[in-house]
Amino acid sequence: PTLARLLEEARTQREAVLRKSEALFGQILRHRERGQIDEAISILQTLPAASVAGSPEHTLLAEIRAEKARKEATASALAAAAQASNLASFHAAIESLQKVQRAWGETPELAKAVSGIESRRAQLANETVAKSIEAARAALLENNAQAAVEALKSSAEWFEFAGASQQADWKRLNAEAAKPTAKRAAGFVPQVSAPGKAEEVAAPR
Repeated sequence: PTLARLLEEARTQREAVLRKSEALFGQILRHRERGQIDEAISILQTLPAASVAGSPEHTLLAEIRAEKARKEATASALAAAAQASNLASFHAAIESLQKVQRAWGETPELAKAVSGIESRRAQLANETVAKSIEAARAALLENNAQAAVEALKSSAEWFEFAGASQQADWKRLNAEAAKPTAKRAAGFVPQVSAPGKAEEVAAPR
C-alpha cells in the first residue's frame, strides 16, 4: 500500500476510535444523570485511559466514585433518621451528614437531607411535647402538681425543638405547676427548668 493509503487508514481508524469514545462518554453521562452510578463506573473502567492519571477518563472516574460515596453516606444517614425515635438518633444522623459535608462540601442534596432530618425531629418534638402537655393539664385538673411536673419533665429534652406554641403551653403549665399545691405546707413546690431538670422553688406567699 502507498503512504497515502496508510495515512488514510490511520485517519479512519483514529476517527472510529474517537466516535466510539464519544459514544461511550455519552452513555456514561446518561447513566450518571439517571443516578445509575454503578453502570457509569463499570463502563469507565473498561477504558484503558481511565487508569492513566491526569486523563479525562481518570478524572471522571474519580468524580463519579466520589459521587457514589457521597450518595451512599447520605442515604445511610437518611435511613437512620427515618428510624430515629430519640434525640441521640437524630444527632447521630445529622452528624453523619455533617461529616459528608466536611468531606465533599455543601450541596443542595445534603442541605435538603439535613432540612428533612430537622423537620422530622421537629415533628417528633411537637408530638412528644404535646403529649406531656396533655398529661400535665390532666394532672393539674386533679390538683396534682407533682404529676404535672413529671409529665413536663418527660419531654424537657425535646423542648427546644418544638414549635413556639408548644413551648408557650409547656412554659405556662410549668408556671401553673409551681403555684401552691399539695406541697404548700412544706413551703416548696416542684418546677421544671425549661428545657431541663426539675428543681424545688419556694412557693408564692
